[in-house]
Amino acid sequence: MYYVGVMSGTSCDGVDISIVEFDDKSASECQLIAAHTIPYPDSIKSSLSKLIADQPVPISMVSQLDAQLGAFYAVVINEFLSLHTIESSDVMAIGLHGQTVCHQPKNESNQEFTNTIQLGSASIVTQQTNVDTVANFRQMDVAYGGQGAPLAPALHQQLFKRAGETVVVLNLGGIANITLLRDGNVIGFDTGPASCMMDEYIKAHQGVEFDAEGQWASTGQLDRNLLDRLLKDDYFHLQFPKSTGRELFNMAWLNAHLAEHFSEKSFNPQDIQRTLLQLVVESIAMALNQVSVNVDQMVVCGGGVHNKFLMQQLQLYFDFPVCSSAEFGHDPDFVESILMAWLAKQNLNNCSLALESITGCSKPHVYGVRFRS
Repeated sequence: MYYVGVMSGTSCDGVDISIVEFDDKSASECQLIAAHTIPYPDSIKSSLSKLIADQPVPISMVSQLDAQLGAFYAVVINEFLSLHTIESSDVMAIGLHGQTVCHQPKNESNQEFTNTIQLGSASIVTQQTNVDTVANFRQMDVAYGGQGAPLAPALHQQLFKRAGETVVVLNLGGIANITLLRDGNVIGFDTGPASCMMDEYIKAHQGVEFDAEGQWASTGQLDRNLLDRLLKDDYFHLQFPKSTGRELFNMAWLNAHLAEHFSEKSFNPQDIQRTLLQLVVESIAMALNQVSVNVDQMVVCGGGVHNKFLMQQLQLYFDFPVCSSAEFGHDPDFVESILMAWLAKQNLNNCSLALESITGCSKPHVYGVRFRS
């Protein structure tokens, strides 16, 4: 029997879908049957950008977007199963992340309450696919005092641990997070922005969705003083567990820093892109300094692995090997959608996860809510 994992990350560019088969005798063994990335239609992108930019929108638009995303996910799932001649009856469950539109964990002290919201109606997905769907993976973690993110370290521990070695798994999505695996123990947290700031900046100045292979950044010069200013942000100095998102790291945040730093001076946009890329590298380094360990290897997954210039800068900065998760047999583009399938399996098996060392959640519990078909 198969599980389907559906992941939409902080890059807000589309959905990753994976069909996965697990070995019940081994927690670390899974076979990726098929996987694909489907971009969001422009209408969804436009609505998401307004929400994430915290623009005033009517509640009816939020409701419609929740339903629209659910219908879109259902179509993607049905078409993908059909393409691979898999019947819905052959699927045990769908693990549906949804699209995060608001993430307010406990480290945001100006909020009276903590919460996290992912849109994409699991009810609609269940009804239109006729497959049990597990969703809402983060809210209970937050309710028990956790960050609700990252959840990927729970799977990283199964896939990438190596006896006698200290391995760091770096996920480069819109936000970067690290997983530290050592002596059977696991720590994980968000380090700060990965692609989200670079994507927004190049779209504003070049009219493209992302900086392919980091080529535009590679033409710029690092502004050390600006970088030092950015690295003074309180988030980078918070102790883990911690998580973040576009609520903090967005164009308003960057523009405020640029206005203070440059005042009346002009600047080259590619220099800003180069500096934003170095912000990714050095914020990761600051995070590793917090855990104070000697690392044997860094394994990178997520879309940022395709940014060749970023990967080069990571290897130049660190004195240990930096490699793609592909070298460990796991496609870097689909580790997080595999995570969603894995979490769905844990839910169906009524398996509690203890993630206190990752999210800070005070109570082990079964992650996700099951919507039965």
